[in-house]
Amino acid sequence: ELAYVSMSRARHQSTVWVTADDVDQAAEDLKRDWPRDRRQTWAIDSGTPSTDPAAVEADRQVAPSIRNALHHARLQAEQAAVTAAIPRDVTLDLRTTREALAAERQALTDLDHGTGRWADTKVGDVARVIADTERAQQQAVRRSKSPYATRGDVRAARRGVKEADTRLGQARHRFETLAAPHRTQTESVIATLEADVHGLEDQARARTQWLTEHPETVRRLQHLDTELDVISRALQVERDLRDGIGHTPAAYQPTQRNLRQELLDALPAPQPHQPRPPIEGPDLGLSL
Repeated sequence: ELAYVSMSRARHQSTVWVTADDVDQAAEDLKRDWPRDRRQTWAIDSGTPSTDPAAVEADRQVAPSIRNALHHARLQAEQAAVTAAIPRDVTLDLRTTREALAAERQALTDLDHGTGRWADTKVGDVARVIADTERAQQQAVRRSKSPYATRGDVRAARRGVKEADTRLGQARHRFETLAAPHRTQTESVIATLEADVHGLEDQARARTQWLTEHPETVRRLQHLDTELDVISRALQVERDLRDGIGHTPAAYQPTQRNLRQELLDALPAPQPHQPRPPIEGPDLGLSL
């Protein structure tokens, strides 16, 4: 399979290199070797009498790479099982939902003023017309009550107030016609988000209570993280040694020890303690 995949993926040409005394021997070697079925070696192929993963992992006769791989898989499975037992952390969902709820509440407030998301809509245009008309009406009322206004100014101001009332009535009716669907939809979204927030808050309290009642779970997860980090480093050492990274093939002789011990052995030896030189000057004593 490997030969077929490698040769059939070439774009221009494929070259096979064979170590042989002559071409006939090379052809014979290819005919004999290529039909062989090769696959990855598994724990069941190593001669181990037991196929139980725990037994294989504990068997010192099994290659360290296989035992470490099984150990790594077991730790990952336990980590997944412990994590699945803990109620889901909804902190991010709760924060996102609260932000969405605040945005919808602000949108409902902005709707009456035609600002925010409604600024460039028909509802916003009518809201600005209402605001401008209200300001004009207030100015007309102030002019009509001014002690310095003439009789003609007062009559003109009162006509302006009446005209503003008429325009306001029309604009407000137009505004309610346009804004009612948006208000209904926004209020519905707010109600849904409020219910979501309450539900997520209940889940957050339940998770906090669960963790309080099961403190050993957090400690177990921390221990699993540490173990996984160690075994992952050990597996990386094995891959580096197999690939010849940082080592020569002759310098490394595989043993039956667990790769975690090999990783510890690969650490540099501690340097012998060197006494510090004496400090010049008077002895200040331990009381300092």
